[in-house]
Order: sequence, then C-alpha cells, then structure tokens
Amino acid sequence: MAKKIKNDEEIKTEKQAVEEVLKEYKERSKPRRKKKIKRENKENSPLFLILVNLVFLYILNNKSFQNTSLIAKNFNLCLPMVNLFLSAKIIGSLLIFLNDSVRFRSVVSMFLNLLGLVTAYILYKIFPFNLPAIASFNGGVLVRAVLFLAMIGTGVAVIVEFFKAIFNTADWK
Repeated sequence: MAKKIKNDEEIKTEKQAVEEVLKEYKERSKPRRKKKIKRENKENSPLFLILVNLVFLYILNNKSFQNTSLIAKNFNLCLPMVNLFLSAKIIGSLLIFLNDSVRFRSVVSMFLNLLGLVTAYILYKIFPFNLPAIASFNGGVLVRAVLFLAMIGTGVAVIVEFFKAIFNTADWK
C-alpha cells in the first residue's frame, strides 16, 4: 500500500482555501448578529440625570415660573425641600458616576429615594398648586392621587434598594 504524501505546497493551498471559506462565512454572518445595547448608558446615565436635575432646579427657582396661575403662594414653603432633593440628586448622580459599584449605587439610591419620599409627602401636605376644576373634573384630586401613588412607589423602591445593598441582588433576574 502506497500512501500519498502531500508536499508543503499542497498543504499551504488547502489551508488558504479553508481560511478563505471561513473568512467568507464570517463576512456573511456579520449582519445577522445582534449587538447588545446597554440601556443604562442612555436614559439612566448619571451625567444625563445631573443635566435634567439642573434644568428642573433652574425652572423651579425661576420667578416667572412661580408667578404662573397654577402655582399657589405657598409654593415657597415647599421650595427649600424641593431644592434640597434636586441638589442631593445631582450630588448622588455625581457620586454614582465616580463610583459605579452595585452596592454603592444601591445605598445612594436608597437615601435619594428616602429624600424623595419626604419631598413628595411635603408636596402632598402643603399642595402648592392652583388647579381649576374643569367641568366636574377636579385636577387637584388627580394630582394628590398621583403624589400618593408616587409615595407608595418610592417607599417600595427604598425597600428594594435596601435589599439590593445588603444582599447584592443586582444580578437577580
């Protein structure tokens, strides 16, 4: 029995043919691959949140906003707490930007949610809005209901962030 021994040139041409087929396969399969998009880097980016909170801080402290017919005179009673909350959100977002560990993010979010809960409660109690009744629909009742639901949701968020900080449950699905 005679074995046919391939010479080096035949082996090189076969390797090149295999490499060309693999290259062509990779080129054809590229458009079919789905890229993972991190949503966190878009909507929840700490720098984006800082910008949004700065805009809210400017709008709420603007005298022309405070002189609208929808804002009551007792808005100035709520303004310091709202300013404290927005300033804390800016500082918290900056801290999260500097240190993005899961546990640190949860602790900062928990404290910011607690501050948000207190702010929503103060807005609920003082209620600095003049919302006119439109054809048997009272806008004040709707805003109070939304504030109440926001307090419930924020309370749940505080509990969730507490457990995330203790048990590091960020990877739970």
